[in-house]
Amino acid sequence: MASTVATDTQVVVPSSTVRSDDGLVLIHRVPMTQVAFDEIHLKKEKDPTEPLKDRIRKQIYCDKRRTWKILSTYVPSIRFARYYNIREYLLKDFMAGISVGILHIPQGLAFGLLASLKIQDGLFTSIYPVIMYLLFGTSPHISFGTSAVICILVAGTVDRMGAQYAATRPWLLNVTAAGGNGTLPLDQVPEYLDYKESISTGLAFITGIMLLCMGFLKLGFITYYLSDSFFTGFTSAAAVHIGTSQLSTMLGLTIPKFPGVYKVPLAYKAMIEVITKINWGAVIISIIVIVLVHVVKEYVNERFKHKLPAPIPIELFVVIFVTVASHFGHFKQNFGVAVIGKVPNTLPPPRVPTAALAEASKYFSDCIVLTILIFAYSIALGKICAKKHNYEINDNQELIAYGLGNIIPSFFYCFPACMAPPRTMVASTMNAKTPLSGIVPAVIMILFTLFIGALFEQLPKVGSGGYYLCLPKKSLRTDLGVPHVLANQQV
Repeated sequence: MASTVATDTQVVVPSSTVRSDDGLVLIHRVPMTQVAFDEIHLKKEKDPTEPLKDRIRKQIYCDKRRTWKILSTYVPSIRFARYYNIREYLLKDFMAGISVGILHIPQGLAFGLLASLKIQDGLFTSIYPVIMYLLFGTSPHISFGTSAVICILVAGTVDRMGAQYAATRPWLLNVTAAGGNGTLPLDQVPEYLDYKESISTGLAFITGIMLLCMGFLKLGFITYYLSDSFFTGFTSAAAVHIGTSQLSTMLGLTIPKFPGVYKVPLAYKAMIEVITKINWGAVIISIIVIVLVHVVKEYVNERFKHKLPAPIPIELFVVIFVTVASHFGHFKQNFGVAVIGKVPNTLPPPRVPTAALAEASKYFSDCIVLTILIFAYSIALGKICAKKHNYEINDNQELIAYGLGNIIPSFFYCFPACMAPPRTMVASTMNAKTPLSGIVPAVIMILFTLFIGALFEQLPKVGSGGYYLCLPKKSLRTDLGVPHVLANQQV
């Protein structure tokens, strides 16, 4: 086999390769002079280095094309808006936004309580992070906002910090209820709730800063080192915590909060000690909610998903049904069923979480965990949707979006936000075309908070508790894959 070697200097060196019968490879080349060899292989001297001033000028110059490139890179919504195909995208984005917005309502009402905070905090976290992601995100399907898994982590942190706060302020245990009828439970004392709320905003701010720094440092490659078994184990553990945290509410039992490693067994121990005080009205409501949500999700939405234009928002219908029944049936007065109470109908003015940041050293490690999970959890499902719909997401820009989606909302009483799988999969099923579809759920939640939320004051807490118990079912189902994961591990 003969070949030639050519270079820019047009020097040609013939060569040949011959394979002998005994398997040896013999290479024959024409002898070369040093001059010919240098002409082929000697590297050319580099041009004189440009002055530093000229190199800086090239990097910081600004013209129309460069400005557009920078803005469209860091604010992708500008690019989506400029090239938006109204005829092809508008209807699909609008319908996807409606479907996702309907899911935001029951989750916004429920997840504030799941995070052990005020109910309005869940509503606020369903507004501001959504707006930030539609401006800076790159996936048309990721639904940013409240997330059950993150709420469990937030609840653990704020309960631990709240216990330390209450231990130094014993008078919080003796706050008189309105009307002088006994004392308020600790988790209903305004000062105590305000403190936990401030800690949650501090969590969001610091977590957002970490995510933003990771984005600017181009650390998006970290996701390649997180295995499926990591997500399986974490979501399964979160499912256990979600179920445990809501079981006492569904049984109508009042038990103390248990921060720390042994919170799950201690919670079950406390429930067993007061098991004779079960509120059967709360139990019946919980069973009705669980059955309705399960039947519609499993035997209607799942079975007929190819025929339905959109999944039936059974969560919203159940919340409305239970609220109406509670209002006209006077569940609180007649059966002692706890309700969520007053829902503020205003949006808060911005506030810097300075008090919480002063204690940041006490929960900084929690922020690191939240940072990793928010990024990994969101990116993992984002890549699944991207693969399904044949597009790509920018990992580093996603980090920036997640960071800003936590930093700015932290000034508006929001706790850490993340992608939520149920809403994200609905957006994927509805085939949303751009992140601008997030405008619709943001508007829906603003209107709900300002004009409709107050109508849900009589929503029983057990109604949202039963809804919570349906959330970990799918996560626990992934645990069926744990034996498969273990069987495929090679040591």
